[in-house]
Amino acid sequence: MQNLLFFILIIILIPVVIEDFRFRKISLIWLVIILITSALFQLNTNLHVYDIAANIFLNLCIIAINYGILTLYFSLKNKRFINLGNQYLGIGYLIF
Repeated sequence: MQNLLFFILIIILIPVVIEDFRFRKISLIWLVIILITSALFQLNTNLHVYDIAANIFLNLCIIAINYGILTLYFSLKNKRFINLGNQYLGIGYLIF
């Protein structure tokens, strides 16, 4: 079952990549489908809820560290505070 869900997730990601390259945006429905499939994939593993929450927290920490380092880099480069969300990254990059 886990291999099937992983295969479905990969199949779902193919049209997302194509849509992103062609139109530079993706539909919200794709994100919902990916979220549901990923949740089913995680629940199908034999991990406890604590382990899943720890994995999510670790991933969010890595994203926050990357965002902080990029903000610091661009702020030092431009010699003023740069908010990446306003000038360099769109909301889609922050969400996806």
